Amino acid sequence: MDNRISFTSTINFVTGREFAKTVRKCHTYIPYEPYEADTFYKIANSFFTTDIRTCSAGGFSDGIDFALGLHILDSFNNNKYINIIKNTIKNKLPDRPLHGLLIGSKNLVWRNLESPKNFAELKNFMQKNAKYFSYFEEHNSAAESNIHYGLINDTWTINTKAFDKRKELYYDVITKYELLKVFKDIHISDGDILMIKGQKIDL
Repeated sequence: MDNRISFTSTINFVTGREFAKTVRKCHTYIPYEPYEADTFYKIANSFFTTDIRTCSAGGFSDGIDFALGLHILDSFNNNKYINIIKNTIKNKLPDRPLHGLLIGSKNLVWRNLESPKNFAELKNFMQKNAKYFSYFEEHNSAAESNIHYGLINDTWTINTKAFDKRKELYYDVITKYELLKVFKDIHISDGDILMIKGQKIDL
């Protein structure tokens, strides 16, 4: 076993303004495009992706010198090639203990029933390939997320927004109550620390 591997990653939910500051100097963006574009993953010390709604996004890292980010668009082609996508990612992973994080999907019957199915496929895949794995599954109908990962501090920075129907505006999810309300299921690995605006919380 590589004794350098970090076994504690931080997952920090922040405001949109704080997220913008975090990604300001990050030059690796993962777009959400059909599988044929072959841009659904990036290997870099720091990366970010945005507008995660019905898509699934996240990545793997060892907290030291390897990090892979992904953003799987829930298009017809990505649904068709999900096994090829998983195999492509698998072939890029080092043979040592890894952390994994996955966030996204929505159960919108009127739009795309494949979204939760794809998330479940990726969740199962990541559980098998990461020693420590955390996930935030199935946004409510109007929520969306943006994520950044940095190896330098082994931290996932996440900005999730939900919609207030009464006020007709989006707001940042920055309380435990809001976090539990906006996702159908949340699991935090024993090897990860969950924070909101830098303050540790327990679910």
